[in-house]
Amino acid sequence: MPCSYHLLCRPISHIAQGLAEEHYMLCGPKGSERRSDLKCGICGRPSELFELPGRTGKLCLSCGADLAISEQLAIEIDAATLSGQETKSLVAEFAHLSQRLLERAQSA
Repeated sequence: MPCSYHLLCRPISHIAQGLAEEHYMLCGPKGSERRSDLKCGICGRPSELFELPGRTGKLCLSCGADLAISEQLAIEIDAATLSGQETKSLVAEFAHLSQRLLERAQSA
């Protein structure tokens, strides 16, 4: 049986100590709204989250971008290796990106 009320989700702004602005969604039946505390699947920070195609879980913009770039770099490294091209710079960039993702995950 369907609910007689709709869950409302709408953005609100919250300014913490006048320094930064955070955006949250209010969710729940009208009159009982609560802030959604969704967190990034890698860094754990509450922020606007996105889904990458073919992946489970939601990520913040920074982590999602780094993960997408690392997947593309892995493809480029494989292609360069198979064609006998130099991969040193691609591998170095992949290592740097992986380290950045690891540091974010460990700081969560």
